[in-house]
Amino acid sequence: MLLYVRSKPREVTIGPGRNEAVDSRLCVHVSGAVRRPGLYELKSGSRVSEALSKAGGVSEGADMENVNLAQKVKDGQKITVMVTVPAPVAGKAPNPDGRPEAGGARPGTVNINTADREQLETLPGIGPSLAERIIEYRESNGSFSSIEELDSVEGIGPSKLETLQDLVTL
Repeated sequence: MLLYVRSKPREVTIGPGRNEAVDSRLCVHVSGAVRRPGLYELKSGSRVSEALSKAGGVSEGADMENVNLAQKVKDGQKITVMVTVPAPVAGKAPNPDGRPEAGGARPGTVNINTADREQLETLPGIGPSLAERIIEYRESNGSFSSIEELDSVEGIGPSKLETLQDLVTL
């Protein structure tokens, strides 16, 4: 004897979180003028301010002028907080080797997060169109989190990035 049982179709609901990506965490590298530099795990959608809080906050002398606290962080991102460069004292000669004092930016470098087109064009190999692409990238993606991120701009490859490495800052 063969018995066949058929039931009515029933509605299946998927609870909250079931359609979300399994890995909703990301890892960022926080360095520079923070109390505890290192790698930190954050929830997806976190902001730079949360990453800095995880790193114990910024240390004394941190240059927060070019840090976008509201920017969403990306997995693998490096967040560097620079040290404020003190204004030169009248009559005091700069370092003869051109190195920064106390971790500040070297004189003559161009800040890729704040430079306008004309300032960017002072860099070797950067003409008007490439300067515009750098600015467009910065406006679309937020401030550069590392100098290496310049490689994401169309027209800047590894060799040009190597040329610019010591001439730019964040």
